[in-house]
Amino acid sequence: RLSGPVGGNVRVLGGDVDIIGIVERNVMVAGGNVRLSESGQVKGQVTAAAGNLELRGKVGGSVLAAAGMVVLAGEVEGPVTVYLDSEGVLEVRESAVTGGAFTYYGTKQAQVAEGAQLHEAPQFHEFTPRTHSRGLWWWGKLFAIFSALVLGMVLVSLAPKKVQEAAEEALASPWRALGWGALWAVLVPVAVVILLITIIGLPLAVVLVALYVIGLLLASVVAGAAVGWYIKSRSAQSWFARQSLMLVVLSGIVIFRLFTFIPFVGGLVALVGTLWGWGAFLTVQRRLLQSFR
Repeated sequence: RLSGPVGGNVRVLGGDVDIIGIVERNVMVAGGNVRLSESGQVKGQVTAAAGNLELRGKVGGSVLAAAGMVVLAGEVEGPVTVYLDSEGVLEVRESAVTGGAFTYYGTKQAQVAEGAQLHEAPQFHEFTPRTHSRGLWWWGKLFAIFSALVLGMVLVSLAPKKVQEAAEEALASPWRALGWGALWAVLVPVAVVILLITIIGLPLAVVLVALYVIGLLLASVVAGAAVGWYIKSRSAQSWFARQSLMLVVLSGIVIFRLFTFIPFVGGLVALVGTLWGWGAFLTVQRRLLQSFR
């Protein structure tokens, strides 16, 4: 809940996000329910991924949104672009005011109230949702959870102290872990391309690719372990706090994986969580290597 003035940018991930103050620059937000209230104002751009998005305040720049439901009841000076899911609905209330192009993508026409002051009529781009077997989709998700649980059990069995250390590192320095994970995710592919060009660096490129893939697999497990460890640390007197590291890690993995299944927001959660866990894992590995010097 942002109720006061913010002099710079806002980047936030949350279940429910309310902006009722003034943001001087841009807002990038992902959440289940995102709301810019009547008193809220964003002087820059708004980029949002949400289950439900309500824009009732004033936006000085453009709006780019992907959501299940969007309500536009405020003022947007710049262009508006909205992506809806297969059941998504766009409602433009009578109090809405736009000053630029208005484009939306979905399967249903927008509900535009009389009295809305739109710079131009909303341009509707209809898309046909991909048809796929719902059962196959669920089997894929269950397989992802099961494989993560198996990998988590193996890691905890082989190196319980390192798993705990990585989880504690992720919670102690989340931004540093996220930064290291993002840096590794970008630099390794670049290094691999350079090594492939040199030809003689091909063996090292293969090793880097293998480490890259292994890191991706371990990162989500570390992120889940951090989630479980956070819950354990916040419930000192509960039943969960007395459980073994194995149960704590496996519970965290399940919770993290379930969050990644949320439409739109899930992809962002998976990306941020993977980079976060990756960075924590790299930090622990760097300390281990330094101990051998």
